Amino acid sequence: MFRPKAVFGLSLAPVVFSVFAFAGVSCASEAVPPPPAPAAFQVAELAISPDEVTPREKVTITAKVTNTGGTEGSYTAELKINDVTEATSKVTVAAGASQLLSFVVSKDTPGTYRVTWGELTGEFVVVKPVPPEPASPEPIVRTLTVTDAKATRLLREPIPGASAHFVPENKVELRYSFVLKLTFRIGVSEGRLWLDGVPSWIPEYLSGVIGDYTSYSEGKLFLTALPPWVDPTEEIAPDVTELPTFESITTEEGKAIITYLWP
Repeated sequence: MFRPKAVFGLSLAPVVFSVFAFAGVSCASEAVPPPPAPAAFQVAELAISPDEVTPREKVTITAKVTNTGGTEGSYTAELKINDVTEATSKVTVAAGASQLLSFVVSKDTPGTYRVTWGELTGEFVVVKPVPPEPASPEPIVRTLTVTDAKATRLLREPIPGASAHFVPENKVELRYSFVLKLTFRIGVSEGRLWLDGVPSWIPEYLSGVIGDYTSYSEGKLFLTALPPWVDPTEEIAPDVTELPTFESITTEEGKAIITYLWP
């Protein structure tokens, strides 16, 4: 058995004990650290865009996945719509890192769709598409030639004994038997025919016959469209459904050429 010897009368036991005690303290300070925490995932910031669509229009659903653990790991995202798995996606995320994941879906049937991604929920709506309004048909540009004879026939309906004669420079002569002869300028304004320089008694005389188809202002008699005694199907177009909009009028000797838009 080993026994410490005395040196110069002193025992070596306390020295040996101190050496072993120091060695024990040194070993305890070099303990192995614990292993890192395993990967753990947190899902946040669910976004649905757009949240209202028409059938078969695409919807993008996104969320941020964060690895809160201490090691890299794989995360499998499961997207459910109306509690039915719609799609899955697997991604590897480093420790402490985040990734934005997305799914693109579309639905054919109108209705409200509930979205579930982990603990997150949301919804989007598929609405029935509104049919576009039918496009208005383009107006048809047409030309009508009115002769003295046709204008006279129209004029004699409200004024028996009257006649009309077109002359160049957009003028028309109105005669009443052998008693009266008036010359007026004729033109188009805001889709209506007008006669310029009309005496006030003429529209007053015609008011009961022409009615809402005319107006009178500052010496001008405006013809909105046609007098009510005129059959536009016979006089202007065979497929008339409403009154035309006049574009221009040009007179020559004995006739007037009218350009108009038919709805």
